[in-house]
Amino acid sequence: MPSDVATYIVASREGVRLHRHLDAEVLEQVATFEARLRAAEDGAPAPTASPKARAPKASVQKVLRAGSVKVPSQALSPKHMEDARRMAEVYAVLYAFENSMREFIDGHLTAAYGATWWDDPKIVNGDMRKIVERNRSSEKRHRYHSARNARVIYYTDIGHLPLLVQSANGWKVFKAIFPSDRWLAARVEVVETSRNAVAHMNPLEKRDITRINLNFEDWLDQIKGHAPPPVP
Repeated sequence: MPSDVATYIVASREGVRLHRHLDAEVLEQVATFEARLRAAEDGAPAPTASPKARAPKASVQKVLRAGSVKVPSQALSPKHMEDARRMAEVYAVLYAFENSMREFIDGHLTAAYGATWWDDPKIVNGDMRKIVERNRSSEKRHRYHSARNARVIYYTDIGHLPLLVQSANGWKVFKAIFPSDRWLAARVEVVETSRNAVAHMNPLEKRDITRINLNFEDWLDQIKGHAPPPVP
């Protein structure tokens, strides 16, 4: 009998609840040796394990670690536990993709028109301005919550970013970088559906994740060599 199994048997007889500390495979091993040991103590033939008559597996509580929070199985189904692990990686890609676009657009517009480019109606249309003001007002009402980036562009929706590029004064800056004024819009349209699904805590299929990665790689290839000056 392995020494660790012997220790677990002694602990079990002392009242320690092994299922709280051991996985199912080890518990089964302990149960098998425990049965043999009791048979020897009683003078009966030791039971032999067979594929059809294995010791029943003890119930083991699976735990998902979401950051520093432990989520017991009763609180979340196994499917959603697995989805959470998969989608954590997808969120990181979406976060990097969207904020790369914001930094790039903000940097080039600031370099071309100064820090007040947002006030130019030939870059920012009225509808976009209203939505941004609504978002900023909502943030002011929820003062307990950490604020967004101080730059105005971080209050826009992802669908606004191509509009900044396509605007009259925006395209004067970006036509030397993108092959057409629809190039960025096409990528945002593809990614936005998946982005919104993730934002509402829905899992994505493998093909959707692949599509996000490919569009992010296209974006990185297109902006290579065109980094704007850092925004103050």
